Amino acid sequence: MRIVTSKLLLPMLFSFALLTAACGGGSKSSGGILSGNNAAAPAGSDALMSMMAQVPDQPDLRKSIQFTDYAKLRSALGIKTPSGKEPAAEVAAYWQKLADSKLIKTDLTSQRSSFQVRDGKAEFAQETMQAYTDQFGYNLSNLDQDLQAQSYAAGHRPYVLRGRFDTAKIAAAVDADKTIFRSLLNKVPYNGRTLDVWGEDYKQNPQGRSPARLTGVGGRVTVTNTFLLYSDFTDDLKKMVDASDKKLPSLADVEELRLAATKLESLPVWQGELMMDNYSMDGEVGRLVQGEYGRDAAGKQRIEDFKPNALQKFTALAVGMGKDAKGAFGVVVYVQPDEATAAANEGRLKALVDKHVTLSQTFDWSTRVTSSQIKRDGRVLTLQIWSDRASIAIDMCDNLDAICLWQ
Repeated sequence: MRIVTSKLLLPMLFSFALLTAACGGGSKSSGGILSGNNAAAPAGSDALMSMMAQVPDQPDLRKSIQFTDYAKLRSALGIKTPSGKEPAAEVAAYWQKLADSKLIKTDLTSQRSSFQVRDGKAEFAQETMQAYTDQFGYNLSNLDQDLQAQSYAAGHRPYVLRGRFDTAKIAAAVDADKTIFRSLLNKVPYNGRTLDVWGEDYKQNPQGRSPARLTGVGGRVTVTNTFLLYSDFTDDLKKMVDASDKKLPSLADVEELRLAATKLESLPVWQGELMMDNYSMDGEVGRLVQGEYGRDAAGKQRIEDFKPNALQKFTALAVGMGKDAKGAFGVVVYVQPDEATAAANEGRLKALVDKHVTLSQTFDWSTRVTSSQIKRDGRVLTLQIWSDRASIAIDMCDNLDAICLWQ
């Protein structure tokens, strides 16, 4: 989301640069992992909660937790689960199909630069896949989900990749690496695990730039058969290990986040973001809203008219996108401090949705909605919006629109 998401490129350990629309459309492969039938994404999973359990609970890391479930998206697109042994060209075609689907927000994934054009070269994607296989022993075909927790501190952002990892193959590739980073590798034992540490914390090594490390940052990694944990700082990675081993509280232990994540996981949602205490009309958010929508007298009046009808305080917010039997949808999950506030917000939210209230003077979201539904479960409210644009809820909250603010 705009107010919490860094616009800087993510650590290039995850920068698989691929051509997208410039390639002239999606893959035309008739077999392999791209063959299958489109279907609604499956509901029910513990992937999100299990990834949150790998990240230590810190106030700055609660502000924005972004995730993508490639397994659910593959199901919706009729793509088979990769074995991890596919050639680079087939993995590149698979990633291309995800990009061409228009069902993924690339700035919410740790693989965001995978969707960027790189030097206009179609072969660059395959070179990058091969570079990752050579240097790290895995590639995108091993990945089922990912999570990144944003921090305002430069470089202090933990990443969790969940999938099917061959730890022996990864260890062998790291050991056989022929780049400059092999000489910088330090294997650090920690709590029964091995941390692969390349060079100094968050240091760029220009001579080590490659398709797999575009900025030359070495990074820190530890891997199991299910999780690959990454950070640019050794101490941050150690805290992730401690959270995973339940020696430190994790994001999964935060009640507000747990309620929001559980609700998202009960739905066929493959991508989204969880946030705490970001969307009050007071303070920073209020100033951003005024700057975005209050540039003239009409905009200022629209904001003032909205405030009495805004939602009451909610303590956590989650947004997502998915697909069910009715089609593509966006979803917003609100966690209130108590059931009384949830009941009051249910009526307020219904009024905002029924009247299609927006602070924007240019976007009429009612034209994009086919149907909507509001459900209340204890102190949790869930709004589903079926639309021709699955990202509609994410986009509205990214633009600080009315349904995502409280007064």
